[in-house]
Amino acid sequence: MLFWILLVVLVLVGWYFIALRWKAEWYPDEIHFLPITGERHLTVHRFKPEGGVTRKHPVILCHGLSASRFNLALPGRHSVASVLNREGYDVWVIDLTGCGMSVPRSWLHPKRYDSCFDDYVDRDGPMVIEHVLAETGADQVFWCGHSMGGMILYAMAQFDIAKKIAGGVAIASPAAFDDLGFFDAIAKRDYLLKFFNQIDVGFFSRLTVPVVPYLPDLLHRPMLEAANMHLEDTRYVACNVLSTTPVRLLLQFSEWVKNREVRSRTGYPYQTNLNRVTLPILLLSAKSDLLASPRSVEYAYDHVSSEDKTYRYFALENEGKADYGHGDIVFGNDAPDEVFPVIRDWFNARD
Repeated sequence: MLFWILLVVLVLVGWYFIALRWKAEWYPDEIHFLPITGERHLTVHRFKPEGGVTRKHPVILCHGLSASRFNLALPGRHSVASVLNREGYDVWVIDLTGCGMSVPRSWLHPKRYDSCFDDYVDRDGPMVIEHVLAETGADQVFWCGHSMGGMILYAMAQFDIAKKIAGGVAIASPAAFDDLGFFDAIAKRDYLLKFFNQIDVGFFSRLTVPVVPYLPDLLHRPMLEAANMHLEDTRYVACNVLSTTPVRLLLQFSEWVKNREVRSRTGYPYQTNLNRVTLPILLLSAKSDLLASPRSVEYAYDHVSSEDKTYRYFALENEGKADYGHGDIVFGNDAPDEVFPVIRDWFNARD
């Protein structure tokens, strides 16, 4: 029995190190560590345009659930950060607390993974905005978030910090959880999460890298449509983008699904108060998205009070190049040519 256990462990370790062949190199111009308490910090990565800043508003990029800074800044052609850099924007990329490089080094730190959605709305987001404004001298910032990163925008835009946001883009960001079957399945089993303080989704994702060619759909749905991505890109994403996820955050998502309402842990109704959102906003959805259905994104469009609001639905039936899924609306073969220009042009028109 011991032999088989050791063999399995060795195979898993071997697979893990094979996967590191696809590990991305990360060279931002600056890395800023914003102190919270004790060893806890929030990490922000800055990318300055080569020709100097020519735009009025710096852009903050925010990743989604279970992801990291690589979500919107993966080195290579699937980088929203690079696209905006080339346009002259000063780009700042977040690792939310409990994710990526925003985790205390000490394994014994009592609050190593003690973060939830409310912490991102009340603390992380505003802290980064204030820091970026102080560093750049700008009056306002742009915000661009994928999935949960856009949900943070929906929530922050309901409070005073919205005055410091000139406009925002939400990519595949659900505003309601009425028709997302995958989350229903997770919510029914959330009692299993209570035995942990975090789930290292990134570790398990890297273990799948060697076998991606054989089970592409099984391994990565509902996160992406493998048919819309080259094999090497799928491996590259699986090795780099996903990260640790605080269980407090997952349990909060579970409560939203059970109650069919997005609200804070103290009861503030983010979903009901979407009408308080008045800033310029661009909302993007994908036809085959199982984590943020077009209907769940349209809900935000229908309920925000912004005079300047735009909704784009990416699908073959809408003269698009692919029926994108949740992740491949950013990492798909055609995303850099079809999706990224929409984001770029929207910011340019409002800078």
